[in-house]
Amino acid sequence: MRDFWNQAVRQWMQKPGRTILSAGGVAIGLALVTVVTMNGSAGKSAVDEELQNMGLSGLSVTANGSAVLCEDELRALREDKAVAAAVPLMLCTSTLELPNGERRPVMACGIDSGSKQAIGLQTLFGRLLTKEEVLGAARVCVVDTAIAQLLFAKDNIVGECVSIAVSGVPETFRVVGVTEVGSSVLQNVARFMPALSYIPYTTARDLTGRENFDQITVSLTENDQMAAKRLTRRLAAVGESDGYVVNDLASQKERLVRLTDIVAMVLTAISALSLVVSGLGIMNVMTASVKERTREIGVKKALGASNRRIRMSFLAESWMLSFFGGGIGVLAGAAAAAVALGFFGMSASLSLPKAAALIGFAVAVGTVFGVYPAAKAAALDPVDALREE
Repeated sequence: MRDFWNQAVRQWMQKPGRTILSAGGVAIGLALVTVVTMNGSAGKSAVDEELQNMGLSGLSVTANGSAVLCEDELRALREDKAVAAAVPLMLCTSTLELPNGERRPVMACGIDSGSKQAIGLQTLFGRLLTKEEVLGAARVCVVDTAIAQLLFAKDNIVGECVSIAVSGVPETFRVVGVTEVGSSVLQNVARFMPALSYIPYTTARDLTGRENFDQITVSLTENDQMAAKRLTRRLAAVGESDGYVVNDLASQKERLVRLTDIVAMVLTAISALSLVVSGLGIMNVMTASVKERTREIGVKKALGASNRRIRMSFLAESWMLSFFGGGIGVLAGAAAAAVALGFFGMSASLSLPKAAALIGFAVAVGTVFGVYPAAKAAALDPVDALREE
């Protein structure tokens, strides 16, 4: 095999221009496949992380018909062994009083402690609500940066007091935390509102006079496919039969992730067509090489070279072009993808097994398109080949 490689190297060094163009075609094709593969992987990770931050990793419980969600239902959900956290949600249309006296509509969301785990709520500054503040119906709140900018023209307003009118009654709340706009699943629920504030649900209950929740968001300790049905039966035992709807947000998340996988696969398949075009280029170059070396092939056969040896020598040249072109393409594609993803604040890496698989794919393409010229060379009649000028 070493003889085949040495012969291939000598042959392509005799025509460096042709070698560079052939290997360059493979490099460009595989670089494109590498870029698409890395971008697809980074995109999938970004989507998965975003869905996780939005809280799409658990269950959403709503009441149906005349049924209501109250403390009894909340307690029943929390008693299930698979429930890590259950957070009640009370959505209250409210108004925010600006320093100039102007009022702006906001959505006040009554929540419980543990909202980070259940609805993906995370703070940029300060903290979330505590159990003590919820039990005491404290006048504290967590606001998003939209409210912070409206009131104080800055993001960090922890410790400041804001005036929010819930059910038309102005109340002063002390800000204990600030979140980024769109950092939780509630941002989608209340997307028609310009800003969100989060207050203890007990405070919202006192101010509105309501006892029922709009929704209860549940996060699970582990992936339990039977949790939704089990929690539905548990709620039916406490309240009304068939009065509750438990939506599995995790399954919706999995469907979205699968959709990104399909898109990535389609894009990769399309980009792989460029590698097929590169393979056609290799076949054309190798076919031309057979024509140029017809007399050389005849001499080798006259000296006892077998058809297999002739065939292997040409396949070795095809493998060499594909291997080195593929290696350069993977390196160039990985570098280009890293720069492009870094520009958008994303990151992705290419593992050695995946890089080896990509190079192996390039070699496989080179093999497929190198078979015809190799077989053509091996099939030459030595007498006719020696007559070739």
